[in-house]
Amino acid sequence: MTQPLISVVIPNYNGAATLDETLISVRGQSYANLEIILVDDGSRDDSVTRAQHHADVDPRVRIIRQDNAGVAAARNTGWRAALGDIVAFVDSDDLWAVDKIERQAERMLRADEPGLVYCGYALIDRDSRILEREPCADHEGWVLDRLVVGNFIGNGSAVMVRRWVLEKTRGFESALHHARAQGCEDLLFYCRAAEHCRFGAVPDHLVGYRTLPDNMSSDGRRMLRSWRMVIDE
Repeated sequence: MTQPLISVVIPNYNGAATLDETLISVRGQSYANLEIILVDDGSRDDSVTRAQHHADVDPRVRIIRQDNAGVAAARNTGWRAALGDIVAFVDSDDLWAVDKIERQAERMLRADEPGLVYCGYALIDRDSRILEREPCADHEGWVLDRLVVGNFIGNGSAVMVRRWVLEKTRGFESALHHARAQGCEDLLFYCRAAEHCRFGAVPDHLVGYRTLPDNMSSDGRRMLRSWRMVIDE
């Protein structure tokens, strides 16, 4: 195929309630040349069984299992196993618009060659209904100063990144999980990436970011602890 291979990494921990819908949104992308790597991070539900149903009918889907080590470690396992030079991440409770990958790939392959491309997102509820469309940032180029002020990307399901950037930064920081400070792994990675590459933007709502009372960002104390560790660096 003339399209470059893009690897999609889906970290999953006990995501059975939403995983089918996430995989359908990834498999249904208008950009077809994908490999889809689901990294199960020690789930105790039937996530792997559900993912296997998708792998049985779509050879692009591959499942990797590991002991529970946190979302950062799961993402790192995924991109290190990936075959593509471009990697996109999506959490197992989020959704993509059908042209999300296509539009980001088009932006990434322009002459200025950004190392990371992000897009906008809408908040969705448990039933995938849109609650609110967040303002779409359009900051491009060297953006580290803006990221330190605030995470304008907003979530881990909105980015596409070149493999060399992941290698340069060593991917996502698993030390936050070990310190019981999960939550800002995305922001820390974006800041580290912004030291090495230009960013590109697709300012449109291409991600459905699910807000649930038991997801990681709902724990305010842990998020604050995580944010402090990131700001220290």
